[in-house]
Amino acid sequence: MTNRTAVLIVAALALMALAPDSPPTPMPEAPAVGAIPNIYPARRIYSHADLTELHQKAANGDADAAAELGQIYARGGAIAPNRDEAFRWLTHAIDLGSMPARREF
Repeated sequence: MTNRTAVLIVAALALMALAPDSPPTPMPEAPAVGAIPNIYPARRIYSHADLTELHQKAANGDADAAAELGQIYARGGAIAPNRDEAFRWLTHAIDLGSMPARREF
């Protein structure tokens, strides 16, 4: 064993002795396979009027409204989660040119 190897071993043992006895921090959980990522976090609790307005904007070609509506359907909250409607509105947003929606697919 060379002097350099011995020094490295002693240094490693000294660092191990100084390390706290607490367990390592767990890794965060990975999202479920097939989960729709949240590209538009909920900014508020949506009223019926808000949802109606989002539907109108999305139907009239607003890509951001379509993507947001897709996320609302994906996550639920103001309405029951509906994967079919989420897919419909998110793909509509992609067709309208929404880059955040495109990145998520």
